[in-house]
Amino acid sequence: MAHDKGGKQRPPEDVERGFAALLKFGDAEKAAAETGIPATTLRTWRQKHPDRFVAVRREHARALEEMRASLAEKAWRGVGASIGVLASVMADGEPRDKVAATRAMASIADLLDTKGRLDSDMPTEIVEQRDTRTDGELIADIETALADPKLRAAFERERVRASKAKS
Repeated sequence: MAHDKGGKQRPPEDVERGFAALLKFGDAEKAAAETGIPATTLRTWRQKHPDRFVAVRREHARALEEMRASLAEKAWRGVGASIGVLASVMADGEPRDKVAATRAMASIADLLDTKGRLDSDMPTEIVEQRDTRTDGELIADIETALADPKLRAAFERERVRASKAKS
């Protein structure tokens, strides 16, 4: 028996059902809506019973892979149809339609990038990026980079171009 946050005892079937929903939806809130088990309970169970979660993942691996493949196939069909429509707009449309089509193509490219990242278990967004180098390390890296004659020449060309653009 597993317990939820309120101390309520839950049968093992609830844990299995909760883990299956977590795997299906990839999100505790959505899994909670599906199962009626609080999201906090699902997250707690996953932390407290990682071995059971892995076992459920193994049991449901084939079904999950089939579901993902089906969704991917539907997505690719939609992308293909969308690209066809957008290509015809780019060929024959009005200028304002071409701008909208270009934006739509950029959105499709973004979706494809996100899908590729998901399939590769990579993050789908960068929330924060910090440079953890100290000031001394940054200065040393800049000095090292500027010691390269090619980079130094490129830097000087850009500096001259920027100063001419200001005047």
